[in-house]
Amino acid sequence: MARSPSFGDSYPLDWPATAAALVPLDDGIVEPGHGDHAGQAFAEAQALSFAGLAILARRVASGELGFDEAIAAHPFAEHSPEHARCPLKRALAQLRGEIDDP
Repeated sequence: MARSPSFGDSYPLDWPATAAALVPLDDGIVEPGHGDHAGQAFAEAQALSFAGLAILARRVASGELGFDEAIAAHPFAEHSPEHARCPLKRALAQLRGEIDDP
């Protein structure tokens, strides 16, 4: 099983645009930083997952969705819902201005 991305000191709301910008640069092999090498499909899936996380965080922040509901709907299908807890908390902190923008 692939490891989930590490969000411990990240800026999750910025990851979707960054990942999407990297997709066209793929030359056939993606080295994600940990885990197995992958290809274009992996890069595209990661960009979509990061975008999904940002959407969930914004829905929670607006009161449209509860935190536990967002965890249950997490975008990292190959991982348990608990893998979404850290990135979602980090994204919410970023939305509240509790972490500086990069």
